[in-house]
Amino acid sequence: MRRFPFLASRYALALLLAVNFALLGISIYLGLMSANQMKEIVKEDFNQQQLVLAKYTASLLEQDINFLKRELSTLNFSPSIQYLEPLSWANRMRATLASVREEGVVEILRVSADGNRAYQMDSRGVDQITTGSFKDAPFLAWAGKPEHKGQVLVMPVSTQIPHYVGRLITVMAVPTYEMSVDDTHPHPSGAYTGVLVFYLDAHALAKKFTQGIRSGKTGYAWIMNSDGIFLNHPERDFIGKNAFTVRKERMPAISFDAITDIQREKMLAGKEGLGAYISGWHRGMAGEIQKLIAYAPVQLEDPSLVTNNKPVASWSVAVVAPASEVEGVIHTL
Repeated sequence: MRRFPFLASRYALALLLAVNFALLGISIYLGLMSANQMKEIVKEDFNQQQLVLAKYTASLLEQDINFLKRELSTLNFSPSIQYLEPLSWANRMRATLASVREEGVVEILRVSADGNRAYQMDSRGVDQITTGSFKDAPFLAWAGKPEHKGQVLVMPVSTQIPHYVGRLITVMAVPTYEMSVDDTHPHPSGAYTGVLVFYLDAHALAKKFTQGIRSGKTGYAWIMNSDGIFLNHPERDFIGKNAFTVRKERMPAISFDAITDIQREKMLAGKEGLGAYISGWHRGMAGEIQKLIAYAPVQLEDPSLVTNNKPVASWSVAVVAPASEVEGVIHTL
């Protein structure tokens, strides 16, 4: 003690205690900082995995839509369809229906150029010919423009398609021209003769690709279209509803600004990305729940065919899970 007389003083113990407490405080602070940093890193990693899942799901759905486009175009090359041959048009449609029924196609129809007659095949394989009901159909007006020859139209989802009112139906259409050769038509005229159409149940197609998805323990996927309508969602009463209003209608006390911004600025713009937002529920739980979200677009059109700088039509796949699932993993480490 003679070397360090201060240690023998009455202030030494107090100073040592103060230094120890300071070091302890710094250690706790650094520990909390480290834990928070770890939490953010793990959340980011988890959300990146959700993004991989969202992109994979969107890719599968896009492939399915492209398959339907090819089937529609292939059917359109058939002489039975181009010339509406009385003995074979129905059988040719029926053969295609067998390939596309499981993808959500509920009806195939071939409409004449003047819109006065339609040759139809429903999902049961029952054929009929109807008259005078398609003159004002938007897809007929589109098909009649020469610049659309060889293109496939995918229309916005509608709940007002005749005979399917209330269901989420999208129309795929391709202009029909007399181009193919067969025994009875050795010299095709090349004339425009109408339009070939698939009626597609968008909800059935979206459900096919999202209903089995699990992110973490309880996370799930949903899909909305370019009008902000839920095509599929685990909350059944959300299906067919506006994604910007239905949450607020269910729980007005919670601010949904974060998810609204993500939907409007990112998802409807056909972008992919990550984010977080506050929800008011999750699989039976209620209250303010932070969720992590990853999203990816499903392109419905070939970008090379889109003109006038209009955005490419798309749907958007979202994969979401409560942040608490990730935080729970961190607490167990």
